[in-house]
Amino acid sequence: MTSDEQIGKNLVELRGDLSQKDLADAMRKRGFRWSQATVWGVEKGERPLRLTEAEAVAEVLGESVNMLVASGEGFDLTMLFRAVRDPLDEIEALTAEAFREQKNMAMLAAHLLDDEMRRLSLRDSPLRSAWSGMVEAIEKHDAWRRTSDQVDEPEESDELDNSAEYDAFIDFWRAEIARYTPARERDGERQTEG
Repeated sequence: MTSDEQIGKNLVELRGDLSQKDLADAMRKRGFRWSQATVWGVEKGERPLRLTEAEAVAEVLGESVNMLVASGEGFDLTMLFRAVRDPLDEIEALTAEAFREQKNMAMLAAHLLDDEMRRLSLRDSPLRSAWSGMVEAIEKHDAWRRTSDQVDEPEESDELDNSAEYDAFIDFWRAEIARYTPARERDGERQTEG
């Protein structure tokens, strides 16, 4: 059985940025006679948390009653997992969003500029540096892909670099780079390499 002190410590962690006053206000809206002092008493383990109160507190916090009454080690492991999982979920979502935006940019570039406009706009203009950045990004991608293929087995869950959309995006820009890099630059690169 979980002690009142442990339930209080769990409540402090689960409450996070929500103030004691705000929790008390939310509990009053649910029909409980709670004040900030009530929250303080529960968190210190000086006032037991009744089952009906625990259900309401869990609802306010968006948690389960099990998290309020979890043992110290089980609770700590769950909170540690959340601390790691939440940033990883955010990174994954941002990466997917960035990929979608890159794909949209590629599609816009393909539709907005006809062949002649691309040639003219890339000659001695600010777009030239953006184009160089894309060339460098594709080169880095190719180097990364070669390295990762040698070191790691591809994972099925890696939707960004093992998808038809991703491959199409990379292939589109690789073709655009080959198509619109002036022949004299490609020849110069070959002479420099040779």
